[in-house]
Amino acid sequence: MKPRLSRIVAAVCVPLLAGAWPTFSGAACTGSEQVRTAALPAALVTSAAPLRTLEPHYFGFNFTWVEFQESLWDEKRRRFDEHAVKWLQAFPGAVYRYPGGTESNHFDWKAAVGSRELREPRKIVKWKGPLVATFGFDEYLAFVTEVGGQSWYVANLFGDYDKETDPKKLADDAYELAAYLKARPDASAAVLRWELGNELDRGEYLWPAKKYLDVSKRVAEAIRSADPQARFVAIMEDYDAHWRWHSPGATAEKYNRQVAAGLSSLATEYAQHSYYDGVNVEVPYAVSRRIAQICKSIDAAESAHAGAGPVGIWVTEHARQPVKPGESPNWKPNWPRSADLEAALGVADFMIAASQIPEVMGLFMHALHGLDAPWPMFHKNRTALPRTHPSAVFWALHVLREGMEADVFATTSHSGNTGGYMGGYDFRASVMANPDRTRWAVWSVNRAPKAQTIALRIPALAGKSAKASLRVLADDNLNANNYADGNRLRPRDLPEQVLVFDKAGRAALALPAQSVAAARLDVL
Repeated sequence: MKPRLSRIVAAVCVPLLAGAWPTFSGAACTGSEQVRTAALPAALVTSAAPLRTLEPHYFGFNFTWVEFQESLWDEKRRRFDEHAVKWLQAFPGAVYRYPGGTESNHFDWKAAVGSRELREPRKIVKWKGPLVATFGFDEYLAFVTEVGGQSWYVANLFGDYDKETDPKKLADDAYELAAYLKARPDASAAVLRWELGNELDRGEYLWPAKKYLDVSKRVAEAIRSADPQARFVAIMEDYDAHWRWHSPGATAEKYNRQVAAGLSSLATEYAQHSYYDGVNVEVPYAVSRRIAQICKSIDAAESAHAGAGPVGIWVTEHARQPVKPGESPNWKPNWPRSADLEAALGVADFMIAASQIPEVMGLFMHALHGLDAPWPMFHKNRTALPRTHPSAVFWALHVLREGMEADVFATTSHSGNTGGYMGGYDFRASVMANPDRTRWAVWSVNRAPKAQTIALRIPALAGKSAKASLRVLADDNLNANNYADGNRLRPRDLPEQVLVFDKAGRAALALPAQSVAAARLDVL
């Protein structure tokens, strides 16, 4: 299609409102990860050099092992769902966290390898009896190879479903698993990171930092004795509410500092779980608050590693929490909200904000399954073909991944809040470019119920023109989802246009209402 000439030049004079600068960024963060309140929406590049580089492992997916086996694994054919595989191949280099979340605390890897006929059933989740791991560890490695991804393993620090196991046995089992992987010739057996347990600080576990450190050290040292190149990621708390009932005065910051100091010889990278845009443990959390907690966690990590090199954060689970403030927490009626357009907007918002924090190394979407349940990446259609189709959240990730460039620039976002979002803004963006600066990209989210023209400033493009190709996921209904109809929400390409940047590098970019967008700017 012939580009449509657009000579609108935005006046990037964005009046900030009183008290506009957020006060909850940690010292580790630069400020560009938070949105400034302003009368006009704008995205302003504020750095001449890149702030960071985005690697393919910035995108990832959290397995829920049981749900995946129930929905995307065909035991009769002993094959993965071919449609899901095809869609996931659009994320080369993405990370696949296995065996998942809570399942990891009860997972026996020895019952998930070798002949299926010899695998013994194990109790893994509350809602099902003992299961045979037909989609086991061997099948997982084959899956990672087929989708072109990278492996990630969550070590079992707890034991069985209904009882803790002696830490020495857990360490022995971990050693044997590391040795098993080391002996395999396939590239997928090279685990990118070993994550030390899953959410043992909360729920039915409530492990204090001292206990977590003791078991983590034993398991990590056993793994490293089998694989000296093994790299570890330790758990960090993501909010204080976990502790308020059982340990007065305890905070996430104190816990995180203990963990970082106690494992400083084994790990410089940490896991965080972020659920947002809903009520989590009675507390409403917007994306901006979850991002602020990540900044605090970086501060805690850096306090233990001062002068010893960079630290990293992996958000190994993130998703929209589908219960809104003031509403009944009844779970099942809210399932569709975990994968509707509003959830897609939140996911994109979170991914875009995190791209402005160099210490955030990757974010893993919860959860990789296709059941009629919360947080699906895919939906199963019982009557129409293809049987498997992507969720709205998957499509939001797809738009961003296709529009990704390697070098990210510090981007200050300015926005009002016409849509009434709990985070206090409508719009956020992140600007990036390829290494030779012939192609730029703008990731953005517009939560407003109306189209908005964004004032864009990229000083490196001053006096230049660029062909703009814009791919969007948008709809006028925030509750729209793909549970029943796989074509209800799909990305679409808008007509190409030419952006003309003035001598200050200013131009204008129009965004549809309630949209996730990736703009590709090819310099002319």
